[in-house]
Amino acid sequence: MAVEKIDMQIQGMISDAQMRTQKDVGKDDSADAARRAAEKKIAERKSSMKSSVVQKESFTKGPRLQQKIQDILGGSAGQEAGDALQSWGDNSKLQGKLSDAQKRMFQEAMVKDPQKGAKSAQAMNRISSQPAFEQSVKDSQQLGTLQQSIIENPSLEKPAAELLSKRFMTSPKTDGETKQRFMRFGLDQAKKGGTDFKLGSVKHASDMLNSLSQASMPKGAQKAAMNMVERQPSDTNAMNQVDSFASKADVQKMPSFAKGRATELLAKSGGDAEVKQGFEKLAADPKFQAQSTQNKGRFFATIGSGNANEFRALTDQSLMALQSNSFPKRAGKVASLLTKMASQAKTGGAKSVDANSLLKGKTRTSTLPTPPKLTSTEGLDDDEAQKVRSQNRGRIIQFYTQVQRSYEQAEKKLKTARFIEDVNKLQNLKEAPPLEASVLSAEEQKFVMERRESVKQKLDQVKKFQRQRARELRGKRMPPARRRAKTAAARTRGRQPKYFSPASSRATTATQAFLQATGTDGRPGLASTPQQGLRQAAQAQTSQGAGGDIQSQVASALAQMGGGPMTADKAGKVAQTIANQVASEVATQVAQQLMGGQAQGAKPSAQGQKPAAQGQVDGWGIPRTFERDLGAASTRPVKERAAVDTPESAPGMNEALTERYTGRTLVKDPSQIRMLVAIFQSNWKELSRAESALLRNLGWTQQLWDTRETPAAKWPVAMATAFVNLNPTQREAVRSLGMSAHDWDTKIQGFTMGKNA
Repeated sequence: MAVEKIDMQIQGMISDAQMRTQKDVGKDDSADAARRAAEKKIAERKSSMKSSVVQKESFTKGPRLQQKIQDILGGSAGQEAGDALQSWGDNSKLQGKLSDAQKRMFQEAMVKDPQKGAKSAQAMNRISSQPAFEQSVKDSQQLGTLQQSIIENPSLEKPAAELLSKRFMTSPKTDGETKQRFMRFGLDQAKKGGTDFKLGSVKHASDMLNSLSQASMPKGAQKAAMNMVERQPSDTNAMNQVDSFASKADVQKMPSFAKGRATELLAKSGGDAEVKQGFEKLAADPKFQAQSTQNKGRFFATIGSGNANEFRALTDQSLMALQSNSFPKRAGKVASLLTKMASQAKTGGAKSVDANSLLKGKTRTSTLPTPPKLTSTEGLDDDEAQKVRSQNRGRIIQFYTQVQRSYEQAEKKLKTARFIEDVNKLQNLKEAPPLEASVLSAEEQKFVMERRESVKQKLDQVKKFQRQRARELRGKRMPPARRRAKTAAARTRGRQPKYFSPASSRATTATQAFLQATGTDGRPGLASTPQQGLRQAAQAQTSQGAGGDIQSQVASALAQMGGGPMTADKAGKVAQTIANQVASEVATQVAQQLMGGQAQGAKPSAQGQKPAAQGQVDGWGIPRTFERDLGAASTRPVKERAAVDTPESAPGMNEALTERYTGRTLVKDPSQIRMLVAIFQSNWKELSRAESALLRNLGWTQQLWDTRETPAAKWPVAMATAFVNLNPTQREAVRSLGMSAHDWDTKIQGFTMGKNA
């Protein structure tokens, strides 16, 4: 009992201690909250007091400053200070360019130290009276930089006057920001003292910047050169390298963007002598000088895509590509080559750039025909020579006719061109390759020259028209969305099938080609069904009875079509004619056989009874009857029951799988359809026309497709419908997308997961 009482007392003591602890914790929490609230109020109070003090100071500072200025003007700091301040305030050249903040800065310095301020005011007045001041100082920023340096050290009056008289400072082609930075740099060097101002870095920097301005270098080049001076103020050799580079005649002949970009890169490399030498070689190359204005700038932009220590290596790669025999001649191909080189330099540096492999890449071939090979008549008799000359003349006429048609086709494309890209993409507007006419006689060579001149005149007309259309469509660019769609369509089209061509094999005649294409070349085959065996037997009997063969039918069909070259359209018509003839003959033969069998096997029947069809045979030639009651009397009622129209129900799975789609063709070229996974990863604009048509049949629109991944997306009902319940058009769309019925039914849940279909 005593032990139990002790346990109860201990438990009570523990519970009391826990309650006191909880109360203390609550008190601490409330104290912390109160302390945080007090600190917040104190901080807010301090910020409000600080803002009020600032406002009060800004409100009272202006009147106080003006009062002190008036006192100085009244002679409180001496007559010299008052006169200097008065002349500074009356100087229109200074007051017209200084901002209010800059004026207040000078007044504060004057109030702080009137004697030093008086010297600064006198120095500024004397500097502004120089003739070079108006030409050198153009804005408030430049004047503010000059005034701040004079306020800090009035003894810089003479160096400042010398800086303003530099040719670079007075040149109208100088960039304003570069001029301001050069002024600050020169005054800082003047503060240090020594010979750097007159004979050192300031002089060399001034000469370099003057050469850039005289060469009409753009602002970017001047700023880059000034950056180099600020980074390396004691490297006068780098300044001389940039100066001599800008003075080169080949560099000055380059377009503004090209020479500006080259100067920027040279300054970025720190005036490296090897980089300068490579740029000079590139500028002096005849092929480089023959490039377009844009491509000259692209050359240096490509070099600038690498690091500064790789500029010389990239320059060597550019020279190697430029001097190669396979370097492209068209400006568009050159731009594409430089873009690829820049991409390689950005990703892997100069070591990854391989100009030779890029030059060996695939290029678009021209559509101009290949010149034929002419035959010599040497050593032939008169008849053979006349025949060879006739063949050569025909080849010459055919070749130049094809070239003429190629130019005419290009002219039609130019007439229908809507964008500048349609004009630039033409590849066949170049002179036809010459014929090897050395084996011909003088008269025949004269004929070749006449034909060539006539074709060349047509080429000149088309080129002139191309230049005209290029001027008309100069500002009409193809929309980016349409360009991406055309690129995607060309990428997804893939390799096209090789269609049947009668002229593909010279050893095969047109008749034999038709026989092989239609499968009626007389090759024996096994019948897979009784009907097929019956058709083959009937066809064989028809050909034998007529005393002719399929070759004679092909020959007659070709004769009916007339002469001329064999085309795909003409081949299709001949094949259709032969197929119709064969089908009609087979049908006639089968009908005669069936009717003859029925006449031989039929027997006279009683009056009023239907004759039994006893003489018919099956597909294997076995006589048998096809009547349900095996020749018994008919027990049909006098009037048959009318059929009741029942509503058409959904087809079964077997019917849906074996159905044959007879509607409008959805996709003519299956190669335009990608895998369904790739389609679902693309936006609507990236789909081909065939893919978007199939998705429309399933209920998709552009808005629904582009927002299919959003939380509030609603997918079409067809995406949650079983395959058997889709309409025929939708089932055909599912098949065209490469999915079977089983795949569709198993993936419906995956399509609609998380979607309100």
